[in-house]
Amino acid sequence: MIFNVNKNISYLLLALVLITVAIALYLWNKPHRSIDGRRTEHVTAATITQAFEDDETAANQKYLNKALTVQGVVEEISKNDAGQQVIFIKGHRDFSGVQCTFKAPEIEVGVGDTINVSGFCNGYTVAVILDDCKLLE
Repeated sequence: MIFNVNKNISYLLLALVLITVAIALYLWNKPHRSIDGRRTEHVTAATITQAFEDDETAANQKYLNKALTVQGVVEEISKNDAGQQVIFIKGHRDFSGVQCTFKAPEIEVGVGDTINVSGFCNGYTVAVILDDCKLLE
């Protein structure tokens, strides 16, 4: 009887391991989303930051995981720990804005330039977060 219980537990553990491996393989091979060729919703940095500050739940429903084109003025340029260029676009007031992480190694812009950036909205912390960004001309 103990042998049957151990055998059943072994089969259950084996099944869980196989399911976990299958899910991991699916997620690993899932195509990466790209902003290239996507239709985007146009919004200014001031509009989107104000929307998130006024009502984050409503703004999440409207913008979260959507392809956006954001227009605004560059306030800061830096690099993250992965070496990707990050551009901060000024929002509707001091200390608010849109943080854009680019997949391209170097973007040729300067502080004070007005730019249009396309990317996916990943929510709001202290700033609106856009990733997989691409600079539009």
